[in-house]
Amino acid sequence: MKLTPYIEYLLEDAFTELGPIAVKRMFGGYGYYLEGRIFAFSGPDDGLMFKVNEETSKKYIAMGGEQFIYEGHKSKKPTHMPYWTVPDEVIEDRVKLAEWARESASLSSDK
Repeated sequence: MKLTPYIEYLLEDAFTELGPIAVKRMFGGYGYYLEGRIFAFSGPDDGLMFKVNEETSKKYIAMGGEQFIYEGHKSKKPTHMPYWTVPDEVIEDRVKLAEWARESASLSSDK
């Protein structure tokens, strides 16, 4: 799989506090997995989104995050997905990014 410069940055720099991360194609972008659990998504236009639930979404909203809406269905209306944009200030802080990523991975039932 050919990775974009942004994905290479995430894997080789931003996510270094997390350990090994697996990447798979998803929704026309890429899904990121920590210990077999999906925790993040980046779309075809880059930008990083973490998986959230009703409780954790509050901090994303408070920091100006936006919810990912999947519009790739041929026969369905746009679907609000449980992924929200990660604020730049979190992406730029490896320790905070790792904390938020682990929290997102803990929400996933994938394993």
